[in-house]
Amino acid sequence: MERLLRHYAGDISLDLSNLQGLAEAVNNKESPPQVPRDESVSQGSDYAGIEEESFTVQPLENNITHYSGEFSHWNFSMRIKQWIQQCVPDQGRGDNPGVLNFKEYYRAEELQSSEAFASLTSLPPRHVADFLIQVFFTHSKTNYFYVDRSWLFDKVNLVYGSPASIGRRDVGTVCIIFIVLAIGTQYAYLEWLAEADSQGRDPTGPFSEDSIGVMFYQQACKLVPDVITFASLESVQACLLIGIYTLPLDASGLSYIYLNLAVRLAIQNGMHRKYPGDGFDPVVRETRNRVWWTAYTTERSVLKKQARQNSIGSLSRLVDLKNEVHKWWDDLSDDLVCKEPTAQSRIRRSDMHLTLEYCLVRMFTGRPFILPRSRSRSATSSNASGSPSTERGSVDSRSLLVADCVEAALTVIDTCRVLRASIGLARASYTEFSACRAALLVIITQCLQERTERLRQSLKDGLAMIKVMSAGGESARSEASLIEVFERAIARLDATDTTANPTAESDYARFKQWEMLWRHNSPAEHQPDSSAGPVAPPSLNTWGGSVNFGRPAAIQATTPLSAMNWNFHALPHGLEEFSSMFGPGFSPGDGSLAGPFFNNGQPWM
Repeated sequence: MERLLRHYAGDISLDLSNLQGLAEAVNNKESPPQVPRDESVSQGSDYAGIEEESFTVQPLENNITHYSGEFSHWNFSMRIKQWIQQCVPDQGRGDNPGVLNFKEYYRAEELQSSEAFASLTSLPPRHVADFLIQVFFTHSKTNYFYVDRSWLFDKVNLVYGSPASIGRRDVGTVCIIFIVLAIGTQYAYLEWLAEADSQGRDPTGPFSEDSIGVMFYQQACKLVPDVITFASLESVQACLLIGIYTLPLDASGLSYIYLNLAVRLAIQNGMHRKYPGDGFDPVVRETRNRVWWTAYTTERSVLKKQARQNSIGSLSRLVDLKNEVHKWWDDLSDDLVCKEPTAQSRIRRSDMHLTLEYCLVRMFTGRPFILPRSRSRSATSSNASGSPSTERGSVDSRSLLVADCVEAALTVIDTCRVLRASIGLARASYTEFSACRAALLVIITQCLQERTERLRQSLKDGLAMIKVMSAGGESARSEASLIEVFERAIARLDATDTTANPTAESDYARFKQWEMLWRHNSPAEHQPDSSAGPVAPPSLNTWGGSVNFGRPAAIQATTPLSAMNWNFHALPHGLEEFSSMFGPGFSPGDGSLAGPFFNNGQPWM
């Protein structure tokens, strides 16, 4: 038994107290204390791995959590502390109860300032704050979770009702209030559009409330150093909301940095790990989960849209992902989301945003394969040895992804049309702007190839809508202007092609024009009588004599059809050949038939 224990537990003491500690550790499902084994024992054993480490999530006060990863110094120190507690006898700890007590230090609160209380003087009147917060929850919060409504209104009541109670540890809450007000100014015009007297204002701006929003944003930014220092759950929410506010202004710069900062603060609080204990209130636990997934998915989305991902997967894997996304969309209940809105449908921005996000995934899956790319030598040499069936499969996969990408782009334009005609396009919505922008870029590539009426109309409508949404900032206007440049280049190409190759009439139109001229210029008196029966061949002895215009005799039934000459002269093939049929004096559109064949209505012969 001793050999087995020393082999699996290491070279440890096997006295009674130590064995009791090992037994208690097993009962508590904790890892038994490990002591470095003797070198000879280590070399002679088959054990070559390391123990499974466990992370630490320690709830503190004010929604602050101390997280320590599996292999951090802190976690290793706590394991040593646990080992000592298990190994030191109880009577030894009773003599000196503070032997394992130490100074805990988690946040550099001494670096904080008193800006939180000073910033309260910049808050607007209460009725203005209530209006902007209501606008935030109505228009900005769609399918993501940023902050709980009841919690926020409770904090607003505290700030306006008892400002003296706000201290340094409330800096995250104050920052959240300011940035929510700033986001509310971005969407305030949508409330104005819903009013009856909204006619006459240019939807592309300028918007005077933008300057108010910038003031609120600057007040929030003044608190960012203290927000980062305190690093609480509210700090994560504040940085996340600042990133949301700057999305339509500078997605690849400020917004990406703030979103990344929110993710890092969330990791510092252990929000990316499942908390195994029960030290959190259920509401706080759910808030942590929702805020984490909002911050993570938003940061990943911006990362992807700014082309900062490393690479794309194989074609077969992408096709499988496309099919999985389609299946997920098809499985969504119509009660949950309105997939095909009608004139009688109640339009909700959350439904439209879900549709746009669904189309964005499809567009980003197929967009890399729209434009031709030059292959590297290694890729060319590797593909040269591939079988023809493999190459055909690759081409088919690309075609599927591109076709689905184009269809998704057209769906985005249709969805934006629905928003424009119902609840209005939100110029501060990065989801709406980025989806419309991505769709227009895809449609432009197709206009260079097909130029169908649906593509042209979608391009025209999309440009008009993105001009409205680009009023939110210079970055958006710059991106929209680039698309306008592409559209003008396509228009010039169309004009050049029209001048060089005029649009040809359809075959049916040319046929109908020929038919009209033929009917208009044919003599009415020589139209065949449908009741006269078959026309008899002319008599051979009438050359130069009188012509009998009486009722022709029917062909004898005994005359075989094979004896008839069926090689009739062909009718004119073009309009210019009518003169050769009716004579030199014929001109299309003339009401009479003049020429050498007819003289005052009498035949020339």
